[in-house]
Amino acid sequence: MKIRDETVSEFLERYHWRRSVTYPIPPSIKKKPPGWVVWPHFTSDPDADDVRMAKIFHDLLRDRYVRGDSIVFADEVQGLVEEMGLKRDLVRLWSRGRSGGTGLWAATQRPYMAPQHMYSMAEHLFLAYTPDRRDQDRFAEIGGMDPDLIIDVVKSLPKYHWLYIRRSDRVMAVIGP
Repeated sequence: MKIRDETVSEFLERYHWRRSVTYPIPPSIKKKPPGWVVWPHFTSDPDADDVRMAKIFHDLLRDRYVRGDSIVFADEVQGLVEEMGLKRDLVRLWSRGRSGGTGLWAATQRPYMAPQHMYSMAEHLFLAYTPDRRDQDRFAEIGGMDPDLIIDVVKSLPKYHWLYIRRSDRVMAVIGP
């Protein structure tokens, strides 16, 4: 959803993934890369861009759910939900995607604005420091875990450290560089 993103550009180059500005991926590309990034072009009309991107991302999420055998990484869930209106598509993947063979890996910089399913349906979570009490309260909603412990650990994490949680067997670890 970003106009430019150096991290994604470097990722594409380093891992030899290809960028597609549309979905479905055009069949004109002869050699299949190890992966794809669907990253639409931006124009001088942000309203039209939002409508076009919402359609592209909706089609992608729906198609991957139906086809299975994929992993979708959704960056900036808050924007996909609030700006693009794609909550239903994301919740469908969180709640039923795995049984059909599609995993959803998702990230957000505004945890309190992400749907509850992002925390209650995920098997693996990586949480970073946040001073925002609303974000901390959302982390406390992770099922099967001690909410006070999660909040205490997240509040004390140094830069570039993460609290890793594996929900199925209630394991937590702090991971750093």
